[in-house]
This record gives sequence, structure tokens and C-alpha cells, in this order.
Amino acid sequence: MLERTDTSIRQAFELFTNATKLDSSYARAYVGLGQCYAELGVRSYVSKDEASLGMRSNAQRALEIDQNLAEGHSLLSHAAWGVDDFLTAELEARKAIELNPNLSIAYQNLANLMLTLGYPKKAIELMEIGLLLDPLSPWLIRSLGQMLYYTGREEEALDLWRLNLKVAPFDVHLGLATYYFGKADYQNAEGEVRAMELLSSGDYNTSFMRGYLTALEGNVEGAKKIVDTLEHDFKGGATLERNIGYIKYFLGDMDGFFEAMFHCVETRVIDPLTLRYAPLFEKARKDPRYSEVIKKVGLDPDLKE
Repeated sequence: MLERTDTSIRQAFELFTNATKLDSSYARAYVGLGQCYAELGVRSYVSKDEASLGMRSNAQRALEIDQNLAEGHSLLSHAAWGVDDFLTAELEARKAIELNPNLSIAYQNLANLMLTLGYPKKAIELMEIGLLLDPLSPWLIRSLGQMLYYTGREEEALDLWRLNLKVAPFDVHLGLATYYFGKADYQNAEGEVRAMELLSSGDYNTSFMRGYLTALEGNVEGAKKIVDTLEHDFKGGATLERNIGYIKYFLGDMDGFFEAMFHCVETRVIDPLTLRYAPLFEKARKDPRYSEVIKKVGLDPDLKE
């Protein structure tokens, strides 16, 4: 799944499924399958319930085979984080690191949790450890760059992305597009989205980044057409409503945006990371409804690290 495109994730899903059939005692194959479910959920190819069940059941199966498998505990942490069970998420991530201090993905999961809870500096430290352990991780390259940018370390973010353009081209272009969105530099953003389209035109992330840019440019009809297409292609997908809510926000529909966010809290697909830190959502954070959304997830909207 190194490429992190829709095609590579589907291929990985098939390979891990076949591996479990060939050897039902191969614990790491179940972990890989669970990770695929996580990605398929994020990309709205499966529902939230299917993604959560796929992650949790495969993590449990892996740990039944080997209770000391760090990757199994890490996957269980990810599954718990996805349903807002933050205590279990932290315990399982730390258990994974205890069992294998060199497991990059465990640091990724703990970093995600720290971001969710409101500790970006600690999260960045964990991401940096993770990237040292796995310098080819597209998720870390993109996410560490975004958090450096969100916390005012723009040049470090740009240096990281540019250095790793050949290592993780899709995720780097996605990160750079997000950066240019925040700067209202739509000309450079267009170049990054086009690069994503050349790499994987039908990718879920590519489709939504095009939708974001179209909305940010004020093309109401164009954005609505993209939303119609996505609602048709990804009906019932886990994160569909959340991303459509973002497009509404970029179009200036604050009521529609918060209506979507409140529903995303109920269905446990809200993304506190984006809402807490992304410069694009500064206006949303000034709205009283922002605090209500964050509190409904069980988080402190006023926490400042």
C-alpha cells in the first residue's frame, strides 16, 4: 500500500485476503487486511460500520494468533480511535510501542490521538520518530508536513515535501495542494491537483481535492456537479458527508457545513484534526457551533498546548 492510491489499496486488499486463505495462521496478513479496511473507509468505498468491523475483527484475529504482535495492538489502537474510544486507543498504541519500539505505524497512531486530543507539538515529535523509522511512509511525509505548516513552520513543511516528491508523489502533491488552498494561491493549487489527477485520476482524494478547489474558486455550479457525481459514486461511504460538508464550507454555506459536522459526530466520522488546526477552517473555529461539535466528541475545544 506504499503508493496509497485507490488502485494500490484494492490490490493490497486482494493480496492480504488471499494470504489469509493460504495460511490462516499468518497473523500479519490479518493486520494488513485490517489496515486496508481503514483506508477503504477513509475513502468512502465502504461504510463506517464495515470499516470499523473490518479493522477490529482482523486485529482481534491477529492477536488470537499472537497476543504479543505489536502490529495487532497498533491496529486495535487505530480501530478504537476511529470510534472515539480514546483511552483504548492510547493504551493499545503504547502497548504496541512497548512490544516493538521500532514500529513506525504505532507512533503514527499515537500521533493521531495526540492531534485529536489537542497536543500538536507532542504529535509532531511522534511523527518525527515514526518518519525516522520509516522514511518511505507517504502518510507521515504528508501529515508531518501538514502539521508543521499548521503550527507555523511553513518552510520546514515545504522542505520536507519537496525532498520527498519522488518518494511519495501522490501524498506530497496532496499536501502541497492543501498548503496552497490555505494561502488562497489557486494557480499553484491547480498545478498540484492536476498532478494528482495524472497520477490517479479516479482516486477518491483526487476527486475531493478537485471539488475543494472548485468551491474555493467560487464556482458554485461546478462544485455542485462534483458533489452530485461523488454522491452517486460513493453513496453510503464512510467519509462522504464529511467531505461534502467541507465543500459547502468553502462555498460559504456555514449552516450546511455545521449541519454536516453535527451529523458526522453522530456517525463517528468527524475529523477533529482538520477542524482544530487547518488554517482554512479559522472562520469555522470562531463560530459558537465549532465548540459544540468538538465537545460532542468528548474533547476540549479550548485546550491549548
